[in-house]
Amino acid sequence: MIAILDTNFLVKYFLASKDLGIKAKEVFENPETFLIIPSIVLVEIKYLTAKNRIKAEIEDIINDLLSQGNCMVYPLDDSLIKYIPTELNIHDGIIFATARIQKENFKEDIYVLTKDKEIANLSQNDVTIIW
Repeated sequence: MIAILDTNFLVKYFLASKDLGIKAKEVFENPETFLIIPSIVLVEIKYLTAKNRIKAEIEDIINDLLSQGNCMVYPLDDSLIKYIPTELNIHDGIIFATARIQKENFKEDIYVLTKDKEIANLSQNDVTIIW
């Protein structure tokens, strides 16, 4: 299984939020799941931390994720441009585009771990939302 991680999922996971989706947590913690983090997600977490909106250490999050061996950070590059939907804000659009490009690259179902209703509404036939 391949799962794309949204900012809200990672923040809730690392802050041990009671609002974290049980199914999404199970997928994330499954060592057989390959995790892809759009680079914008890490930028958002760094921004939220710098603005004191969340208390998290971005370096700790990155080190923890990448040390698992089943995770990669996907860069924001020109290959995403054709996949970015204009119906979403730019951050969510990049996350959604990352999922769509991975679906094309891997030729298999792609899951997005998110509670975001706008991504869920747009994703109906492209990717599967898990929360």
